[in-house]
Amino acid sequence: GFAVTIPLRRIPRSAPFRVVADVAHDRLFAISSSGLVAEIDHAGHKPFVSYHRVDLNGRPFEAAWAGAGKIALWGEDGLGTIDTRTWKTRAIAAGVEKAIATPFGIAAWSTNPGDGLTVFRPDGTRRFQVLVDRYLGRAQAVGGYLYVDTANVRRFSINLRTGEVVGPLNQSG
Repeated sequence: GFAVTIPLRRIPRSAPFRVVADVAHDRLFAISSSGLVAEIDHAGHKPFVSYHRVDLNGRPFEAAWAGAGKIALWGEDGLGTIDTRTWKTRAIAAGVEKAIATPFGIAAWSTNPGDGLTVFRPDGTRRFQVLVDRYLGRAQAVGGYLYVDTANVRRFSINLRTGEVVGPLNQSG
């Protein structure tokens, strides 16, 4: 392995930031809560850095590559995206505390019962909502499925292609 240091001099050190990889296009994005995104093209070979301004509010957040040119962001203000072609932000859903970007969309949920788990397309439209009225904890994406644990330690399987829910599953070991 090798290490490459890429200085990002314009990203403020005082503001929270996240790094997201678009592996298919050999680029990284360092997103600062201050509203500045460093786009690092050819990250593994002759990196080239460009900067873009986006509308963010300075609060902490999490982020992941969502596909279709979009970066998914979630935190206190809910779920939103940054379009890396236009550098426009878009709010998708309020109340989202956790999310996972999958090849089949952005799975998002909160710990509030009644919200359930919603899977959104990268453009922000809703594909389906499941497990409404359950306290949801953590989730893990494996292939075309999402495995979701509820607060009472029940695990459900969600087919990300169809939205079919199976469970609670038998858990051993």
